[in-house]
Amino acid sequence: MLFRMIPPRRLVLAALLTLAGALPAGAAQEPYGGTVWGWRFTQDIERGRVICRAISSAPSTPGFIIQRLGNGNFFLSLLANGVPRGNYEEGHLGSGDFATMVNIRSDGSRIYIPADDHDMAQIGRTGRFEWGAGPVRGRTIRGQVNGMGFNDVVRRLRECTRANGGR
Repeated sequence: MLFRMIPPRRLVLAALLTLAGALPAGAAQEPYGGTVWGWRFTQDIERGRVICRAISSAPSTPGFIIQRLGNGNFFLSLLANGVPRGNYEEGHLGSGDFATMVNIRSDGSRIYIPADDHDMAQIGRTGRFEWGAGPVRGRTIRGQVNGMGFNDVVRRLRECTRANGGR
């Protein structure tokens, strides 16, 4: 008698909503461990990929995020309002006596700098890095970041990706 009063489409919708509520969330950032040197850590799955992030709360590096993907690649993400949207194939990343050419991407408010394990080891050695994107109106836009506990942050990101099935 009850089922005659509820249209079948509503029964199916109610069943699907109940099932969806029981499934794990696919794209919600979750914390990963405690803070280290003022860095907060999250873990996430986006488009089937593991992504672990370290988010700086230091006043000297507002908006600085280090991401490690499950495949082992890193991205350094910084606020960079002066860098117009685009790809800067002749960008650079450097630390101390180390420098490499990188393809820096800007969405107009943030830049994304790819890095590998070698780059991260070099940055960890000095605890700082410089970047450059350009040319923009004939010149290179440059920036510098000093980070506390950089090696500890990178170590935690590696632990996070491994704990989530990555490398």
